[in-house]
Amino acid sequence: MAQSNGDFGDRARDIIRTANQQMQQLLAEIVESRQYDALAALAPLATSLGDLLNGKPDVGEEPSAESTAPRPTTPPSGAIKSSAGYPQFWREGDALVKVGWSTSNRAPYEHKADRGVVDAVVSAIASVTAKRKRFQTADLEKAQRASASASVPNYQLYVALGWLRWAGLIRQHGRQGYSVQAPNRFLEDVKSSWAQIATR
Repeated sequence: MAQSNGDFGDRARDIIRTANQQMQQLLAEIVESRQYDALAALAPLATSLGDLLNGKPDVGEEPSAESTAPRPTTPPSGAIKSSAGYPQFWREGDALVKVGWSTSNRAPYEHKADRGVVDAVVSAIASVTAKRKRFQTADLEKAQRASASASVPNYQLYVALGWLRWAGLIRQHGRQGYSVQAPNRFLEDVKSSWAQIATR
């Protein structure tokens, strides 16, 4: 049976997502082995994969504002530090770690969110997007209150949202809110992407 353009688009996104996850693992290995020349050489390819996953015309979607390319860990001692290469996301135990870049301090910073917080945010997104396509952060807070779950600190909420964008699972539409890239398999994609986050 002939496949529709949408079917091919889904398959293309699956292929790109897998390549993106494998690139993340490779970059983590390169950083661990301190092969920084190799890291610099692969950075453009990682960015290109992120652009494709984020929805360049190759896969039939418009691009989002932030690349979802995998990133290496914090700059090594003695390296030239800049905003390039951030944000980064890692797993530390059962916590999600975001490493961002502070423009005021010109140095990296870390925020953490427990796995339970990530699960609560994902559950709230699934609940809201079951009724409409786009959602706001305020919708997630309202959904959490309705489910009687514990309140999530704002910075942890944004850590979770930032990772979901970085992984290519949601897209931000400026002030119009966010949308889920593949609603029918959102929970499955979240589970797969979580398993692929590099640990430290």
